[in-house]
Amino acid sequence: MRQASSITGASGLPAPPDKFGPLAPFGGVRPPAPSWFRSALEAEPERLRVGPYDAETLVWGEIGRQGILLVHGAGGHALWWAGIASQLGADYRVAAVTVTGLGGGDSLDVYSSAMQTEELLAASEAAGLGASGRRPLLVAHSFGGIVSSAVLQRAPDAFDGMILVDSAVRSAMHEISVQPRSAPRTYSDLAAALARFRLKPAQDCGNLFLLDHVARASLKKQADGWSWRFDPRFLHKAALDDAWPLLAAPPCPIACIYGERSSLMTAERIAMQKSHMPAGTPFICIPEAGHHLMLDQPLAFLAALQDLVGNWPPNADEC
Repeated sequence: MRQASSITGASGLPAPPDKFGPLAPFGGVRPPAPSWFRSALEAEPERLRVGPYDAETLVWGEIGRQGILLVHGAGGHALWWAGIASQLGADYRVAAVTVTGLGGGDSLDVYSSAMQTEELLAASEAAGLGASGRRPLLVAHSFGGIVSSAVLQRAPDAFDGMILVDSAVRSAMHEISVQPRSAPRTYSDLAAALARFRLKPAQDCGNLFLLDHVARASLKKQADGWSWRFDPRFLHKAALDDAWPLLAAPPCPIACIYGERSSLMTAERIAMQKSHMPAGTPFICIPEAGHHLMLDQPLAFLAALQDLVGNWPPNADEC
């Protein structure tokens, strides 16, 4: 595998700044974090391995409470939810799964909706998300909305509802490139790897402590250095169901949360999804947030999520 040069570049001169992300100036040191985030990390989750490929599943909160299953986006992992999951766990039984291929686990020849359905259902069962006697809720960010919508198509009675988080389901299905990427780069040390971490789609994020947290959990140590956990050929290997029809006639209530400054959920895409989904489907805007709203506006996003879940279903008269 290719060995990446250090931050200074092979010549000893600073490498072009556009090759590095906002964590580069810290040289591998964790950025300072506010007290609310430090407190959130003190609530250590239960750690499970579920399904045929031992998918990483993190669990917060007492069993017997309303269950919530958190599903990350492409290239993500369960700890993208670290800023809010433990706080949700104060009132709910919360699980976050790292979907095989998207952010961890084995590298497979094919990633199918059938496999992902089995994986998410296994995570829900292992975490006891249905122990309250009520079906759990799905909360899915970005590409996770495609994964979760396909799960609802295949297992329509498994969940009590779904909250799509900045997830343009139709546009993602039609516009995602399936060109294979090269193998993940290998970096000589952790600092060099962290320096390369950037959000995609690109956006500003002032909460560098959150960016650092998800970046560290996106990496794995190997014999020859550090590399990314995701399978770079995931989309090339994907055999996913078309989730678009489900949004028109969902088996359970759906709500949508999006960032005001999201580059994905444009006004055109929001209008398209609104016109396709049942009348009255909530669309909740998080002010000042980009696509990765759990990173740049975590507390506002948490408040919106708590309000939705606490008053679920949002439009029971229409579902």
